Amino acid sequence: MNAKCWRAVSTQFIVVLLTMVMVSGCRKPVDYARTPIRSAGVYRCFGGDLSVTISQAEPGRLNYQVSRKEVSAGPSQPGLLQQSPWIIYAETADRVWVYDGGKDVTRIDFQPNRATKFTSNQVVPEMMKEAPAEFRKELPEAIAGHR
Repeated sequence: MNAKCWRAVSTQFIVVLLTMVMVSGCRKPVDYARTPIRSAGVYRCFGGDLSVTISQAEPGRLNYQVSRKEVSAGPSQPGLLQQSPWIIYAETADRVWVYDGGKDVTRIDFQPNRATKFTSNQVVPEMMKEAPAEFRKELPEAIAGHR
């Protein structure tokens, strides 16, 4: 292959490579709004208005943090049983449901005054009637109640 031909092939290759890189960088991030979250990681919801972070804490336990604007909320102790079928479900940018994999469902509500309100089904069992059907169907029958 002569030098002129080699330059043409090299130039075409570089153009194709740059195009592929630019197109792959244009992908829209996955949004986990109203989608059950079941593994550790960082999840963007509602166009980034809410994020959920789940990380390893102590053996057998995971910690989670939910962030909305400048406010972050989560339990003081690792709240998820790692080997159990726990679920986090972002219903809206202001309301998140958390099933710990055991007996507890916690609803986290972000308030307009930058406060957060935690409600547990252990204290307020009737709150499960307000849980979204998509979330309830993922729970054990004993926790979900009537579907």
